[in-house]
Amino acid sequence: GDLYYELIDSTTGQTTLSSADSKMKVDPRGGGTGFGIPYGTVGNFELNIYFNGELINTTAVKINQ
Repeated sequence: GDLYYELIDSTTGQTTLSSADSKMKVDPRGGGTGFGIPYGTVGNFELNIYFNGELINTTAVKINQ
């Protein structure tokens, strides 16, 4: 299935980063699906992970660069 993520600013509710336009295919053998955060991004965010269009996990993250 397809996997993608969104990084949402907890203060404004705006999407800071999203891979929805470049969804990754899940490899049954495993493997990394890391992503880079734009330089200068700081604050509190929600990281939402979607599989086949369904939210499967969300977590609060704090970024200090």
